[in-house]
Amino acid sequence: MWKPGKIFGFLIVVYSCGMIQGMVDDVSASPADSLEQRSSDGSYNRFAHEKGKYFEGDIVLPQGFRAVSMMPRWRKGIIPYTIHRSFRPSERKAIYEAMQDIEAKTCIEFKKRSDESNYVRITNLNQGCFSFVGRAGGSQQLNLGPGCVYKTTIIHELTHAIGMWHEQSRQDRDRFINIMWNNIPRNYWSEFQKHNDLINYGTLYDYRSVMHYSYNAFARDRSRPTIITKRKMPLRLLGMGDNNGGLTEIDALQINRMYKCENYRDPYKMAN
Repeated sequence: MWKPGKIFGFLIVVYSCGMIQGMVDDVSASPADSLEQRSSDGSYNRFAHEKGKYFEGDIVLPQGFRAVSMMPRWRKGIIPYTIHRSFRPSERKAIYEAMQDIEAKTCIEFKKRSDESNYVRITNLNQGCFSFVGRAGGSQQLNLGPGCVYKTTIIHELTHAIGMWHEQSRQDRDRFINIMWNNIPRNYWSEFQKHNDLINYGTLYDYRSVMHYSYNAFARDRSRPTIITKRKMPLRLLGMGDNNGGLTEIDALQINRMYKCENYRDPYKMAN
C-alpha cells in the first residue's frame, strides 16, 4: 500500500522527468535535423557540413599553414567569383541572395570574375560543404554539395572565404559554452579545439553567429547536444544567424573591423 507521502514524491519525479523531456524535445526541433537521416544500421549520418574530411569539418587548410592569424585578406574587400554551370537556377538564386546579405551589412563586394588571378570557384560536388579561410591565392574552391545550398550554410562558407573562423573556436569560449565530450566520437574531438591566436576584433561572444557550430554538431547521439550554453537560451538558436538566417550584427561587425571598413555601424563606438 502506497502512503500519501510516497505517492506525492513519485508524482514529483514523474513531473520533473516530463519537464526535462520537454526541454530535450524543444532542443531537438532544429530545422537542421531535416538534413540528416539514419543509416541502415541505425546510426546517424553526418550533416552535410560534417561530411568533408577537412579541418573542423569544412575548412580547407593551405600548404604551409601555421596560424589562423596569418590568412591573407581580399584586396579592398572585393572577392571575384565563378559559379559552376551545374547549379540549378534556384540554387544560383540562393547563392546570390546570400552574397547580397553580406554586401548589405559589410563593405565586402562579390564580383563576377573577369581575368582576376585570385578568385573563389563555387562548385557543387557531392563532397559536403567546405571553403578556404581568407584569400588562399589563385583559384580557391568553395563547395556547396547536396544539403549545403541553404542561406545560412552558404553565408557560413562565404564568410570563411572572407576570412572568418568558427565562433566556438575562440580562446575565451569556455566562459560561454561547455563542450559535451562524452557525446562526441573521439575521432571528432579535434573539431572542437580552441585557437589561442584567433582574433575576435574585440566583439562579444556570439551564440547565434552563422560561424557557430549547431548545438549537436558531430554528435554521437543527435538527440543530445555536444554544446551547452552557460546562459539560459534555446540551444537550437546556436549558429542560426539573425532572424532571417543571415549575418548577425556581431558577424558583420567582425568583418567590418577585419577589413577596416568605413561608414559602417559600430554599436560599441556608438555606446561610448
